[in-house]
Amino acid sequence: MLDKGYKATTVDEVCNDAGVTKGGFFYFFKNKEDLGQQLITRFSHKNNEYLMSKVLVAGSTPLDRVYAYIDATIKISKNPENRGCLIGTFAQELHDSYPEIQATCGAIFREFISAFKKDLQAAKKVHASNKKIDTEGLASILYPRFKDLQFL
Repeated sequence: MLDKGYKATTVDEVCNDAGVTKGGFFYFFKNKEDLGQQLITRFSHKNNEYLMSKVLVAGSTPLDRVYAYIDATIKISKNPENRGCLIGTFAQELHDSYPEIQATCGAIFREFISAFKKDLQAAKKVHASNKKIDTEGLASILYPRFKDLQFL
């Protein structure tokens, strides 16, 4: 789905690539949209586990966590094995045609933004309490392509 997109990928192709029958596919998934929902949820959890492992190891201060979050995001984006962001791909391709997937993508982005914003606010409190800093805007900058979409 990262290579061809959600709409262009057929259930037959998924079954063929996974080495399962169509019956096996429908045993685990109600339909293709159910597969899409489960894929982005799993992708989100794996991505979040990776980010949080880097953030928690980085240190106990909010600023250390902010730097670790940014460094981990850059590392993910530069990894040659990373073929893209499934959530971003789905959000762009399906934002007007699959409302349930759209809602899930929006919730995932809001969750990432909210977590990052908390550390930004805590770092601001310690290091720049007198400065006017838009922590929501800064947190959203990691997802600039999606901030104008309806679901965010």
